[in-house]
Amino acid sequence: MTYPSVWLAAGARGRYFMPLYPCLAVLVGLVVEHCADRAACLDDRRVWRLFLRGAAIAAVVAAAVVVVASVLPIPRLDGARQPLSFLAVWATAALVSASILVWASIDERVARTQIAIITVCTFLGLTSAGALLNSRVNGGNDLTSAIAHIKEQMPLPESLVSLGRVYHRFAYCYHSPIRQIPWPLAAGEFPPNVTFFCFDRRPGDTDQMRSGSDNRIGMTTPGTLPFEWDTIAEIPCDPVKRSQHHRTVVVGRVRRGGELANPPISRPSLR
Repeated sequence: MTYPSVWLAAGARGRYFMPLYPCLAVLVGLVVEHCADRAACLDDRRVWRLFLRGAAIAAVVAAAVVVVASVLPIPRLDGARQPLSFLAVWATAALVSASILVWASIDERVARTQIAIITVCTFLGLTSAGALLNSRVNGGNDLTSAIAHIKEQMPLPESLVSLGRVYHRFAYCYHSPIRQIPWPLAAGEFPPNVTFFCFDRRPGDTDQMRSGSDNRIGMTTPGTLPFEWDTIAEIPCDPVKRSQHHRTVVVGRVRRGGELANPPISRPSLR
């Protein structure tokens, strides 16, 4: 009942449904209890046994794939590569979990059922908080070094402002407040005491028009700034590496020396 209003609504994301996961867990628990109950019919018990054995096979296969990806130089499996120290722990946990699940599938006694549930939950938790998180970090753009280089060129980290809303990954990794000001349409609208600024760039942006929204509020601004400036960095901020960046944060520095009083229009290169 909550899917249409929470998950399928326009502009929604899967993570918006996460607060309701505990409610879903209760329903899943009822199914598990029914399938594991000795009073349940034979078909239900067979489903429970197949689930445990299937989970055991999946754990072994996943461990084999991750080990191969971490040891052998296979480009297509680079996203699954893990640090060797963590790999040893996780692969051992996968094999131990598979053994326990096979043992628990032999008999539907309550103790074995409880151990099986705890084993599945523990292994999935370790996989989500460990292997999957490492893979996501490996497959994403690392902003640490680029942002550190930017901060070295500023008198204070707080001196950076954003023209409109800046991409959240950049703002999070910057570790200092970034004051937001509107995109200036004229030279007089830009604060005279600001030297360093940043803004989002998307694939569809041009010199004539750029998107100034977060994909939910229709709003565009000119693609050029009404003063001369230099590009300090163009940082791809996508959480996943892509051949064409979806979100790039451009960091610039205003050229001082009278440009703001009678500025020519600058046209930053679009990469």
